[in-house]
Amino acid sequence: LLFAYLSNWGDHILLQYFRSTKEVGYFNSGYQAMSALAGLSSSFSVLFLPKLVDKKLNDRWAEQDYLKRITTTVVSFWLIIIIPILAAIPWVFKIVFGKEFEEAIPILRILCATIPGSIFLALYAILFETQGRLGKSSLFSGIMFGVNIIISLALVIEFGGIGAAIGTTVSY
Repeated sequence: LLFAYLSNWGDHILLQYFRSTKEVGYFNSGYQAMSALAGLSSSFSVLFLPKLVDKKLNDRWAEQDYLKRITTTVVSFWLIIIIPILAAIPWVFKIVFGKEFEEAIPILRILCATIPGSIFLALYAILFETQGRLGKSSLFSGIMFGVNIIISLALVIEFGGIGAAIGTTVSY
C-alpha cells in the first residue's frame, strides 16, 4: 500500500514542486479518469478470488484451470469492451470537464495506455494472494514506484503533466 500511495501521489508532488497548480489539476483530472477506468478491471478480482479459493480446496489444479480457461476468456472480453470505450474517452472527458480542461486531454490519452493492461494485474494478483506470495507483489509495486518516480522526475521539469503521464504509463 505504501508503494502504491507513493506512486499515486509522487507525480502530483513533483508537478506541484516544478510546475503550476494548473498543471497539477490537468494531470489529476486525467489521472482520476484513468484510475476509474482501470478500477473497472479490479472488479474481476473481487469476483474470482473467492471462487478460486473455494475451488482450490477441492481441486489442486484449480489455479492452472483458472489460468487456462478464465484468464484468457476474461482478457479477451475486457479488450473487446475497453477498446471502444478508450476511443470515446477524450470526447466524454471534454463533455464532463468542459473546455477549461482541454489541455488535460493529451495527458489523459497517454495515461489511457495503461488501461488495457490493467486486467492482467487484476487477474494475476489473485494468484499471488492464493499462493501467499504477497511479498513478491510488494516487490513489483516497489519497482513500479521507482520507475515512475525516476522517469517522472526526468520528464516533469520540461514536459509537465505529459512527463508525469509518461512516467506513470511506463511504470504500469
